[in-house]
Amino acid sequence: HTHTHTHPSLHNPQFVKLVALEGHEDWIRSLAFMQSDEGDVFLASSAQDNYIRLWKMALATTASSTGEKGVSPEDENDDDDDDADPLTQQRGINVRLDDKLYNVSLESVLFGHEDWVYSVAWHPVVVSKEGKLHQPLQLLSASMDRTMMVWAPEASGVWLNKVRVGEIGGNTLGFFGGLWGPAGEFILAHGHNGAFHLWQKKQASADKIDIEDVSWEPEVTVSGHFDEVMDLSWDPSGSYFVSVSKDQTSRLFAPWTSSKPATGSEGATQSGSHPVTWHELARPQIHGYDMSCLAFVNGANHRFVSGADEKVLRLFDAPQTYLLTLEQVAGVKSDLGDGEKQNVLEGRAVGANVPPLGLSNKPMFSGDAPMQIEDDGFNTDLPTVPTVYEKPPFEEHLLQNTLWPETQKLYGHGDYLVCASSNHKGTHVASACKGTQTAQCAVIVWDVTNWRPHTTLPSHNLTVTQLEYSHNDKYLLSVSRDRAFTLWRIDQESGAYTTVSSKQKAHERIIWGAAWSPDDAYFATGSRDKKVKVWKKKPGQEEGAASEQWVQDSVLTFKSPVTAVSWMPLTQHVSGWAYLLAVGLENGLISLWTATLTGEKLTWASFLPFPPTICHVGAVRRLRWRQQRVETLPSSTHVFEVASCALDHSVRLFQVSI
Repeated sequence: HTHTHTHPSLHNPQFVKLVALEGHEDWIRSLAFMQSDEGDVFLASSAQDNYIRLWKMALATTASSTGEKGVSPEDENDDDDDDADPLTQQRGINVRLDDKLYNVSLESVLFGHEDWVYSVAWHPVVVSKEGKLHQPLQLLSASMDRTMMVWAPEASGVWLNKVRVGEIGGNTLGFFGGLWGPAGEFILAHGHNGAFHLWQKKQASADKIDIEDVSWEPEVTVSGHFDEVMDLSWDPSGSYFVSVSKDQTSRLFAPWTSSKPATGSEGATQSGSHPVTWHELARPQIHGYDMSCLAFVNGANHRFVSGADEKVLRLFDAPQTYLLTLEQVAGVKSDLGDGEKQNVLEGRAVGANVPPLGLSNKPMFSGDAPMQIEDDGFNTDLPTVPTVYEKPPFEEHLLQNTLWPETQKLYGHGDYLVCASSNHKGTHVASACKGTQTAQCAVIVWDVTNWRPHTTLPSHNLTVTQLEYSHNDKYLLSVSRDRAFTLWRIDQESGAYTTVSSKQKAHERIIWGAAWSPDDAYFATGSRDKKVKVWKKKPGQEEGAASEQWVQDSVLTFKSPVTAVSWMPLTQHVSGWAYLLAVGLENGLISLWTATLTGEKLTWASFLPFPPTICHVGAVRRLRWRQQRVETLPSSTHVFEVASCALDHSVRLFQVSI
């Protein structure tokens, strides 16, 4: 039932029940009011019975007196048809409001959706050519059947479905809601898996504004995760980054230069240029387990490893279609000259697909027949078709056609994967899993040449939370839930790992994050104890000694637990500071801190706290600086970008001008 309430006046905010509108047979999901140009009020209701009902409230043509409030005496004494719904009768129900008599009737019942109708929305008010406000009689509905419809009345008064847009194929669960854009030029739907679907009105003629003369074309929009985002990493060239989430996907984001000129501050880097916006360009992995970590393999072209709530580390290689799409959309030519493009593409799979009930992305090569899906009359999934895109793909394409082939499975861990890191030469990948004993918590270093364990590094007795190689690849740093950090020195010739420093109780609580300074002279650790500690090698120690002593240099204290740290890849700024550190907190805030060298110690000062309005609202999981400058502006001003991910399900990219 739909219950309509009103209050007598603005001075008396107490609502009283006016009338109950009966008809729906399941939960009502959405209600929307609208006042027509004639002054009549329409109420649209949608429900899980797959129906939409339109109710009309207009001034009654006859000013008959009413008996009981909301029901006319004629209705009270009508015993001819006790089972008839009074709202289906042409006369409707008369109600009195502010000394006026209104008639409430059922205008129409709309049926066209094949599943629950989650939302209804009326076309926004527009300004006519005469300069008057005009309310179009158009209703937008969104349903779990993956479609949106626009309904409008014919000249006869019968409401019909005029427009139908939506998805075909894929494994989405339909639309949770839909709404109109300004002036009704756009319609937007949002779905279960964190996706928006946008359509723009394309008018055949400026002189004709009838809905029959309009087509709706899909447009590029934004997308993102729909669960906690656990990790992200830039590719070695800094052209794009990939994030992983508990929504069981990895998503790749890259810049796109639109062909449409920029308007205002629409993301353009220069006035009058085309806007540059970031979009999801591929979904390399759609998994069956919550994902937890990833690391790009440095020195390789478009290759990364990822870990999830399983004991297997998986290796992915970019397919040909992705490299060609990256060139079309972002202008990135695989980091090689045009003459070497063919060499980069040779040997790579064209795309990937996931077999039914499978977890591994199987490579697809040229000439392979598309995976056949048995048609049982209910399955609407489409076969995977690897495609080169000239603009960011739509959601249904991301789900079907942008997977990366899985090339290796790395076995050796005894529990769920937590963190991974690659050295800068691209010869080793280190990973760690959950554990409560030293043997479980051991770090495994993998040899990239054959993807077999190179060595196992036991040290911590609780889960290792982050691994970081120094930029010169001389050290591997690990931090853990056991409040300790461990440093391994790496022999540059043999590749042997030796423990040179291990600091127990480095913090009072769990250590969540760690990062090396650009020159590897310092590393920072961030902890739940609300502190960032900066460590340095004790002066006067012999190079290559069996053990090294790394001592605390300085401490930064915050009001919230520290969950992520990252140094900007720039040192010795002209303004006098030597280092800049980004700090992410459990409350979602991010701030930048500068350090100047005073004697033998660093002195820290707050440089830029990010405005809370653009920060996260959940714990920051990772901060990663892009390893290249966006552009160099006059007066020695540099623009850098830092990407962040958090438990609020979002990934954010910030530009910082220094």
